[in-house]
Amino acid sequence: MTFSNAKHGMLLLLLALPVSALAEDWQFGGHAKYQIVASQYSADNVVAIANTPDPLDQYFDIRLKADRKAERWSYSVHYEILGLYGDTVKTLASLPALPALSIAPTDDRRLFNLSQTFGDGDRLAGVHRIDRAVASYADNQLVMRFGRQAISWGDGLFFNPMDLVSPFSPTAISKEYKTGDDMIYGQWLYGNGNDLQGILLPRRNASGDIDDNEGSYAVKYRGTTNRIEYELLAARHYGESVAGIGLSADVKEAVVRFDLVNAWLTGGGNATSGVLNASYSWSWGVHNVSGNLEYYRNGVGSDNGDYSAAFLPASDLGKRLLRGEVFGLGRDYLAANLAIELTPRLIATPTWVHNLNDASGIVQILLNYDWRQNNPIVFGLGLPYGAEGTEYGGIATPTPGQFYGPGITALFQIGLYF
Repeated sequence: MTFSNAKHGMLLLLLALPVSALAEDWQFGGHAKYQIVASQYSADNVVAIANTPDPLDQYFDIRLKADRKAERWSYSVHYEILGLYGDTVKTLASLPALPALSIAPTDDRRLFNLSQTFGDGDRLAGVHRIDRAVASYADNQLVMRFGRQAISWGDGLFFNPMDLVSPFSPTAISKEYKTGDDMIYGQWLYGNGNDLQGILLPRRNASGDIDDNEGSYAVKYRGTTNRIEYELLAARHYGESVAGIGLSADVKEAVVRFDLVNAWLTGGGNATSGVLNASYSWSWGVHNVSGNLEYYRNGVGSDNGDYSAAFLPASDLGKRLLRGEVFGLGRDYLAANLAIELTPRLIATPTWVHNLNDASGIVQILLNYDWRQNNPIVFGLGLPYGAEGTEYGGIATPTPGQFYGPGITALFQIGLYF
């Protein structure tokens, strides 16, 4: 279904709503964000070779929201426009196999295609799409949601192996909205505070047919015992069986979390991923500070620095990279950040992600300034480090003497919420 007739899918959702809901007032809002990014790549980086070593890009993010609540039912529709204008558009056309360079989600594999791309092929590329279209029901014990929506599971702070559907990158600038997926979500609330959640998320294969081996079907139980909160996960995800356990507890004055997830791979064998992290807050003079530290084990990552097949769809790592659910090539990572309240309106957030297997990584520094009400400003700097042949220093490509890795970046973003 193309965007031109995607309205038929929307009509099916609207026809399922009570007529009284359509007659009631809706609440409208949204945001508009503008971001300019200056990057610098080494001369032997394929990004520089394909275009320029010093790309300058402008990003646009517009989201329009309509929300309605009526007794036990609620409804939400979000429309978004994501655009890129600048040098990287040519790079995208020259290097389409690099998933890290994609700028917008597609609906090629989703149940409904509610997206349409636009651009001139040289300087402008973008997409406009429906990112939320969901009807929700809730009573004292039961919650049900039908349609395009988002869900977040797991306790990872930077990497999140239990978050099976559209997880965030550990260095994402904005984590306000996850990409919506077409699914049915249910939650049963027990009287003791525990709950059982489940999702049915069908997807299409490369031929456009709904395929059970492409979908995600999962249940997660959350409970508490002896001041320890635990989660149990069972799923069928892209044709693989998945099981996971999560634990979290207050230790002294910190919060400690642990997630362990095992996938039985379609090609045989299994891959075990996990995170162990801790969060702690304190006062530094007159400044409030919170810190996070996390160890991440990537069950499909390389522990010997061999990334030669990292982007091949046939490999377990490559498939997950292309699906956007894994954000590291290595096996072991250490990540940390601080949120330092310099003033009540200015927060500095330095973040560090380090590949323990090849001694490469990236340092990201963000300054979030609440300039005016509904007008946040972000200044950012990204500094990758590492030797050639490492993940962040630049992995070798099939062409001798050419590498691919992140560049140094500086950004400015301003937002308007309404």
